[in-house]
Amino acid sequence: MTEEIKKIIYAIFQKHGIEAEINEEDDLTTVGFNSRCYVEMIVALEELYDITISESDLENKNNKTITDIRNMLSQYVK
Repeated sequence: MTEEIKKIIYAIFQKHGIEAEINEEDDLTTVGFNSRCYVEMIVALEELYDITISESDLENKNNKTITDIRNMLSQYVK
């Protein structure tokens, strides 16, 4: 799951001209990953895994790292 998340994030980086290398614990907001990027990522993840993420899990402030996002997704993807 981590590799899929990274692929999506790097595709969004490329689309928005963000040049950054990240690891699983880096705060994505510190490299320019804004709310628009976050929404694009959520939509891509919902489509990839055929899930609907609840509003309470969509709080951007709770999902700043790849690890945070993977942990949130683990509730939906078995």
